[in-house]
Amino acid sequence: MKKILLSITCFVVGYLNAQVGIGTATPSADLHVLSNKEYIFTLIDSKVVSDNYVLTANDSEGKIKKEANSVFNTIKFLDLTKVAPKSLQIIPKDQTFTNFFVGDWISLGEDTSISLSHGRWAVAITSLISLDEFSDFVPDDYLITTLTIELQIIDSSNKPSIISVDVEGDKREIYNGRGSAVGALVFPTLKDILRGTIIINNPQEYIKDYYFAVRFILETNNHADSVTIFNSLKDLNMKSILDNSNENQVYAIPLN
Repeated sequence: MKKILLSITCFVVGYLNAQVGIGTATPSADLHVLSNKEYIFTLIDSKVVSDNYVLTANDSEGKIKKEANSVFNTIKFLDLTKVAPKSLQIIPKDQTFTNFFVGDWISLGEDTSISLSHGRWAVAITSLISLDEFSDFVPDDYLITTLTIELQIIDSSNKPSIISVDVEGDKREIYNGRGSAVGALVFPTLKDILRGTIIINNPQEYIKDYYFAVRFILETNNHADSVTIFNSLKDLNMKSILDNSNENQVYAIPLN
């Protein structure tokens, strides 16, 4: 009975004072919240963590408003477990000899896309690179020949020549000044690791899918047998670029 009377008394006093305190025993307003946290209130209005919002006070307007905040973005991983190994042609069969060859961008397809919400992301990439078949290839004959593999983020899987405008870097030229993941085979080495970090800034308020593309750059360094080297590489393919190999991984870290 005493507990019931005490509860009724507290309710009446609280009702008469019309003040509620959270984090304080002496509220000075109808609702007084005292907190040492970065954000006083978090509104979770979506099952997708990256779509959460924060309620913030705007002093200039004297009201609380809902604002998107990428502090809730978490690390995103590209699931490579279901991506089958790919065999990519290094040099087109109809390509004529050149001492310094820069190939076109080759899309890795929709199964190697990563979804990123609004904000800036650091996309970290690691991939094993190796030649597909080299039983008839004698790399010792091609010393100091360099095959560079560059990986970049593109906006559409069917337009591999277009690097995403969301890749941060120098906008004056489509490639220069923009980050990429790079690896190289300097013969006689036949395997290496492609690695790098690409900064993506998604300006949209929705989640975007980003795809990947690679290109091959061959430099024969004016080797005495440059033409033979070039033509031999036409019969070789590259494998293990962003597939289910254990060495491969792609993840994105939110920057703000």
